[in-house]
Amino acid sequence: MNALLLPDFKEVLEQKDDAAIRALLENLLPPQAAELLAALSHEQASYALEVLRDDKEALIFEYLPEQVQYELAVGAGREQLAKLVSAMSPDDRVRFIKTLPGKIVDELMPLLAQAERNDIKRLLTFPDGTAGARMNTDYASVGEGLTCGVALEKVRHEAPNKETIYTVYVLDNDRHLEGVIGLKELLLGRSDQLVSSIMRKEVVAVRGDEPVQKAGELVKQYDLIALPVLDDRGRMLGIVTVDDLIDSMEKKTTEEILSLGGVEPGALDKPYFQNPISLVVRKRVGWLLLLFVAEMFTGTVLRHFDEAIERVVALSFFIPLLIGTGGNAGSQTVSTIIRSLALKEIKTSDWPKILAREATSGLFLGLLLGVVGFGRSLMWAPDDKMLALTIGCTLVAICAWANSVAAMIPIFAQRAGMDPTVLSAPLITTLVDATGLVLYFNIASVFIAKLSAPPIAVSEVLRSKLLQVAGDAPTEMAQKLRDMAGATPPEAKNEWLFPAIALVTLSIIFYMMSRHKPNNPQTTSSMA
Repeated sequence: MNALLLPDFKEVLEQKDDAAIRALLENLLPPQAAELLAALSHEQASYALEVLRDDKEALIFEYLPEQVQYELAVGAGREQLAKLVSAMSPDDRVRFIKTLPGKIVDELMPLLAQAERNDIKRLLTFPDGTAGARMNTDYASVGEGLTCGVALEKVRHEAPNKETIYTVYVLDNDRHLEGVIGLKELLLGRSDQLVSSIMRKEVVAVRGDEPVQKAGELVKQYDLIALPVLDDRGRMLGIVTVDDLIDSMEKKTTEEILSLGGVEPGALDKPYFQNPISLVVRKRVGWLLLLFVAEMFTGTVLRHFDEAIERVVALSFFIPLLIGTGGNAGSQTVSTIIRSLALKEIKTSDWPKILAREATSGLFLGLLLGVVGFGRSLMWAPDDKMLALTIGCTLVAICAWANSVAAMIPIFAQRAGMDPTVLSAPLITTLVDATGLVLYFNIASVFIAKLSAPPIAVSEVLRSKLLQVAGDAPTEMAQKLRDMAGATPPEAKNEWLFPAIALVTLSIIFYMMSRHKPNNPQTTSSMA
């Protein structure tokens, strides 16, 4: 639509035809008008908004991208900005103010009405991520002693200034929530009938300090369009509407998806092309460095079993296949477990049943993949059936192990009060890579005789001759001669030291990251 309207709208703006600008924008839905204005320059968008009525300007402004809102606010006069903020709905007003610099807020607050300042201060007391931070204080309410006729007239009179009137809240003199009544019931009730006689006393509500996710779950469970928000004494504070909950759930889902992919939250706070490359790099490099260090375990395992690889070179051909299969199986499992935890389909106390279920499914998956791996190995080495058997059995073991580990880590993380999504699929993949190789080489030592056979005995005379020659040989040749003589220097005892230190460090970092709940920066200003 914008591609067709934009040229004509720009032409009208150049002509300064205020009536045409107003008519065009007011005939569009607010999201459509906001999309059109977002495609204009800062000066053009600012002029277009100025010709609108304050209420229409605020309605369109609320749908503009955050960056566009910020640019318009910084460039606007303070009195004009105050009119715009006053016309916004309370929840959108507070979210917008949080994005402004403290200096602008200090200049803006005195220009607002006292009631609006008090409302802003109260909403700012609720931490981000709580129901109170997302609530709207414009809701329809009536007293419990009113008749339906009087209550209906009150709702009709206040309706233009309310967020929604489909649900009317019945309050006592101290603003305690006594019940709710639908607009339909109010319309159908007799004019002399008391509201208290037809209201529903069983009310679904949420406290202002409870997580907004709980509000979303209640709205979904009871098919509500708005949910009352109460204080700890049961007094009405406001409502959380379904559209605000959808926005909150979308943000939360985005953060969880980023965590599953090993990207810090905040990398997609803006549209894709509006995120600077420096921000994208900063949000990704931390996880990549952590996973890079964790992958050192894989190298340590390969170094530990280098003698086995030298004896049976064909073992190295299947390493990418096996660790890739384990990582993929773990990623599938951790995604389904985290999703089921989020939907409350499973509880952490169900871990024995979950472990048995995932281990069983891993065994079946491993058997199916093991048959394919067995056949593929025979295609490469038709005469080496023990190698093929090793590949088949390893696939069974790796799939069962990967499923089990990927199922238990998120569950135990949640039991420990950590965020399961931080223990993301890349981390599970990294862990399964190293442990899968340990399984692989140990299974190989069982089936392949060459790996378990002792080295050929070397006589003392031959050993002394080899060592004598090694003393005068080049470094590389000398090492091979010492190996033949069985006099290789003992393996460094600190082989696992650095990976062990890295494991402890990573565990601490992941624990701190999972416990950290980022909050959006609050606006700091002298509002008092």
